[in-house]
Amino acid sequence: KNQSAETEKNTVKNIQELQDIKQTEKNLQKFPFEKANKKQNAEIQNILEKQWKFTLPNNFELWSRGEKTKEWWAFPKGIEHFVSNLKVDRMGVKIGEMHVKGWKTVYEFCSAFGNMCSKNILEITEDQVKKVYAGNNLDFKNNSDNTKLTSNKKELKKTREIILTYKKFPVAIGKMTIAGNNLKWKNQLPRVLLRKLK
Repeated sequence: KNQSAETEKNTVKNIQELQDIKQTEKNLQKFPFEKANKKQNAEIQNILEKQWKFTLPNNFELWSRGEKTKEWWAFPKGIEHFVSNLKVDRMGVKIGEMHVKGWKTVYEFCSAFGNMCSKNILEITEDQVKKVYAGNNLDFKNNSDNTKLTSNKKELKKTREIILTYKKFPVAIGKMTIAGNNLKWKNQLPRVLLRKLK
């Protein structure tokens, strides 16, 4: 009798687990993202490490969407089990885009993870922060603006992307160009955000 009850209990448990698996697969069919495979994960993690000296926290996983321009997002681990109950467009952090010409880091990465990066960071002054939030570019003539850059010019020529910080708080991300001893930072803050700041 006890053995029969135990068998019935295990059968019910197995059926429930099978239903959960099928529901997860059904949810993922509607989920517009694809989980990174081992090779993709290593590639993106390598880009983030080389460019920013950044490692994605263990409680996040990489997902992508798109074909011609592939967007890369960081989602909490296990997100596939909850996609039927959550508004996915409000979850996760977009970290960058892989174009034909190469990788582009986006502002959302700067905002969420900028304080965890230790390379290609430029500490700026309060007056410069105001210029950035007004939508302006920045000129650093002879690097004499009391700024501190965590990479050298040789590295800048390779990556060009720079995160600006103020008192170590991430402010913005943009492209840096070099002309002799002068550096010019091109503002890439989203227009929607700039309109809100004005």
